[in-house]
Amino acid sequence: AETLLKNADMAMYKAKENGRNNFQFFTEELNRIVIGNLELEDQLYKALRENEFEIHFQPKITVTTGKIISAEALIRWHAPKRGLVSPASFIPLAENTGFILPLGDWVIEQACKVLRSWLDNDIPVVPVSINLSPRQFNQPNLLKKIQSLLGKYNLPAELLILEITENCLANDQQDFLRTLEDMKKVGLQIAIDDFGKGYSNMHYLKTMPVDYLKVDRSFMSSIEIDEKSRAIYRAIISLAHNLDLFVIAEGVETETQFEFLRSIKCDAIQGYYYSMP
Repeated sequence: AETLLKNADMAMYKAKENGRNNFQFFTEELNRIVIGNLELEDQLYKALRENEFEIHFQPKITVTTGKIISAEALIRWHAPKRGLVSPASFIPLAENTGFILPLGDWVIEQACKVLRSWLDNDIPVVPVSINLSPRQFNQPNLLKKIQSLLGKYNLPAELLILEITENCLANDQQDFLRTLEDMKKVGLQIAIDDFGKGYSNMHYLKTMPVDYLKVDRSFMSSIEIDEKSRAIYRAIISLAHNLDLFVIAEGVETETQFEFLRSIKCDAIQGYYYSMP
């Protein structure tokens, strides 16, 4: 009975991953995946304790001048046995298991620590952006944690940009807006990340106190060959500018993409065309 329930539990979680409202059979392959995830979860906690994570920064530059205006903090994991592990392999697991909370706290503190070192060493400083998952964003004490770290490292709040995805917008609207307004009151900057990938709720966009709109990279990958993608990009930039939002294009990799963005007056870019993380 214990084995039966355990296997049924695995199949249930697989059904939830596939969007709910469906059924899944238990398979040995599913068992191997679950065991692998459990092992990976243990390794993640060990990696945090033993300082195996590090932060890389990817700059965002203005289209007109090429000036660096901010940098995104991106986590990397150098595992002793596995080598460099792709964030795509461990971030989804971290979000599903709750490990994203201690890991996210670590990223915010590392970003603050680096900003402080830049200031102390007279290095030109730009704001650093940090990605927040929906689970992180919904922590009731998130703002207090951030304010505590800003105080610890004696940093102005304007040096942090919080990047949230459209998945955060699916929560209660009043609570969501209240949290954003509280963040803005203390001086934090807000960016909507991966815009166009999720809900793209225009009502939220109208009411949210945000500073930046980052257009999802999926549009960028096809603008060289697809007129519909180019039309969508033009519409997003026009909409954002009419709402006084600063637009950043993600995933820019070629000169053709860059020139198209310049022609439609996109504000800034981020991607391999300018710099890897």
